[in-house]
Amino acid sequence: APIASALPLLSQLDAFGRLLQLRHEGWRIDYGYPSKDPQAPPNRIFAESADGLDLRLLIDEWNNLPAGEWTP
Repeated sequence: APIASALPLLSQLDAFGRLLQLRHEGWRIDYGYPSKDPQAPPNRIFAESADGLDLRLLIDEWNNLPAGEWTP
């Protein structure tokens, strides 16, 4: 079983309820959206760790998978 973290999960939402920022276990993840559409998925995801690792994702296109096709 996963070990529960003692660090809090902090999040910030925009006026549409979409995730703008997430902070957890030394990571800060910022989300950017291409439009004001409340259903729009993010097209920019920037992650930064407390130890200096940066990750920047720019998403050109999202594709929907039929239900049940994706498994972690």
